[in-house]
Formats: sequence, C-alpha cells, structure tokens
Amino acid sequence: MRSLLLAVVGCSLPLSGAVADEIRMYKGKDLIDVTVVEESIDEIKFRMKGISQPQSRPSSLVKEVVYSNHSDRYFQALEAMDARDYDKAVMMFRAAAGGVKKSAEWEVQYSLFHAAECLRLARQYDEAVKAYDELIAKVPRTKFIGRAFEQKALCHESKNDVARAVETFQSLKAASIKLGPRFEILADFHVTRLGQKNDPAAALEKFRELRARAEREGFSDIANLARLGVGTALIGQGKLEEARAFFQEIIKDRQASEVRVVAGAYLGLGNTFVASKAPTAQDFDAALMPFLRVVFMYGPDLGNSPMVAEAAYWAGRCFESKEARDEKSRVRKVFLYQMVVKDYPGSDWARQAQVRL
Repeated sequence: MRSLLLAVVGCSLPLSGAVADEIRMYKGKDLIDVTVVEESIDEIKFRMKGISQPQSRPSSLVKEVVYSNHSDRYFQALEAMDARDYDKAVMMFRAAAGGVKKSAEWEVQYSLFHAAECLRLARQYDEAVKAYDELIAKVPRTKFIGRAFEQKALCHESKNDVARAVETFQSLKAASIKLGPRFEILADFHVTRLGQKNDPAAALEKFRELRARAEREGFSDIANLARLGVGTALIGQGKLEEARAFFQEIIKDRQASEVRVVAGAYLGLGNTFVASKAPTAQDFDAALMPFLRVVFMYGPDLGNSPMVAEAAYWAGRCFESKEARDEKSRVRKVFLYQMVVKDYPGSDWARQAQVRL
C-alpha cells in the first residue's frame, strides 16, 4: 500500500525514524538532513546543520521535498487517497489545510493540491478546476502552480473542451517566464500534441526538438513525455518498428516518468502490433499484455483518460482474436467491451465496442 501511496501523491513521506527533511533534485545532488523553511514558485529555502545562513535552490530544479514533520490528519488523508476513497480524502485534506500549525505551513499547499487531485481522479472535473484555482488564490506563490495549470488543462481535455485545454496550456507557457524552462517545454509538448492532427510531420519534428531540449536541461521525465509524442507520431506514419523502440525506452526508464507517461508507453507499444492494415493472431497476442497493463495496472490512477478506453477496446479485440482457440477469451472480450461502453459512453471507442458485442 505504501508504494502506491507514494506513487500517487507525488509527495513522499519519511521512513520511520527520519528526523530531518530531504530535498530531491531533478538536477544536482540530493540534499539530506536539512530543515525546509519555505517552498514557493521561485525557490526552496532550507537550513543545513552547522550553517547559520539559510540556503536555497530554484524550485524548477527540485523534484520533491520529503518532510519529517506532518500532521496525523494529513497522513490519514493520504491513506484515504491511496485507498481511492476520494470523497473522504478531499474532506480530510481540506481540514488539514485549515488546521496547519506554524511549524508545518507546507501542509497548506500540499493539502489543497492533493484535494484537487482527488477530485480529478474522481472525474469531478469542474470541481477539480475550481480546487486548483482555490490553491492558486490561497497560496499565490505555491510551488504547485505549474502542475495546477497543467492539470486544469487536462481536466478540460477530459471534458473534450480542447480549445480551453490549449488556452490553459498557453497560460502555462506564459507563466514559464517565472517557472523556468521545465514548464515551457511541458506546455509546448501539450500544445503540439493537441494540434498534431493539423500537421503530423511538423508535430513529429517538434516532439524530437522538445526531447532533445529536455535532455539538455536534465529533465528526464519530460524527455520521456516527448519520446511518447515521437513514438505516437511515428505510428501515424506507419513506422511501427521505429516507434516501438521509443516506447521501450520509456518503459526501461519508467522510474523517471509519471504514471500517465508509462501507461502511454504501454498503450503505444500495444498499438505498434495492431496498427498494421491486417494484424495477425500473433500481433494480437503480443499486444494483449501491454493493453491490459494500461487498463488494470495504471487505469485507476488515470481518471477518465481516453487512454484507458482505447486500451480496453483493443484488449477486447485481442481476446476476440483468441476466442476460437480459448473459450474463456469470449467472456473476457465481452467484459472489456462492456467496460468501454459503460465507462466511456459517447466515445468512439464505446461505439466501436458496442458494434462488436
């Protein structure tokens, strides 16, 4: 349970016996045995033993902060989030944000951000957008401002409001003057992704450019996100073997990426086997496990992502190709098609699944 909790919240808790804070870096050496004084949009301020003057690091270079001092209420909220009891978690995070002691002021922005994340994962997108805005209003210099913009945009995209999603990503890019190159690259990636149907060749080159820039800047997770864009664009050009190599690179480096990027890599890997004009039974067999990983291993943490609908549909197709050889495959096929129809009504994947039931 603890491993899932840490993966979901994006904020680690210390192991038993930890007596100081820790700052984990995207670039540079991690800082251990420190006391964090403040986290903001600009910098992380901290004190080190034996040094009287406070030190700092730019927030754009900090991956996460591990605190040794947190309230029981905050930890219980994290446990509720881990158990996917999102209503309870939201209530507890909001309570934690309102009852923070002076010695743990960091809990305010963390609690408000995680409350918004719970609403997003519960597919309450309008409420999630309001919660991200509440975070920014209450903590204008929050370290989460870049992620709040990104998640707001993804909420709009989940509601099929692509125009508002692009507008929000453009706002993130404008804010990157203060946030640093990490969020500029991230915003450019998403704007390119949302518009790639208009000019696939230009999008492919942009993804390659963003990957190279992210690697130069030392942002391995953003580089993997750009690799995902490259691989997906290559599938569109029919370059399936080349695309497969990009997805496999991400999977090998999965520790550097968020859940949605790893899930996207498995989805892309599966698609490289079924994207040909006439996939064989062997192609469907090879694609099955990557698609099932997306649905059952990563799906619960992806909210209402269309990736899950796509993977569930194609997993159904994989079982359909096996049903003449395996009688249990028909039952599994029906289960997956019904899942798509029920959980993603109105989507193209649901319409295709309904035809095949």
